[in-house]
Amino acid sequence: MLFAVIRSNRYALHFYAEVSAGTVRTLAEHVQQAHREAGLRLHIEMNATEHSAFTQYAGGWLPALVQSGIPVDVKVIRKTDT
Repeated sequence: MLFAVIRSNRYALHFYAEVSAGTVRTLAEHVQQAHREAGLRLHIEMNATEHSAFTQYAGGWLPALVQSGIPVDVKVIRKTDT
């Protein structure tokens, strides 16, 4: 499962879904809509088994977001993580 929090100085949006091309695209759309918000930051968590698929689907927009200066935290959860 994919869990993401899009946070700004005004609000937080919690996003929870299976990793697929459509859900990652929807996450990207939410981030794009919030891009002008002050204090924007993104936290993403996912299972290790879904990391490869997420990387494939987010390959275009996620690096660009980081390069634009938006703080992005990605945590990959392995079975031994608690």
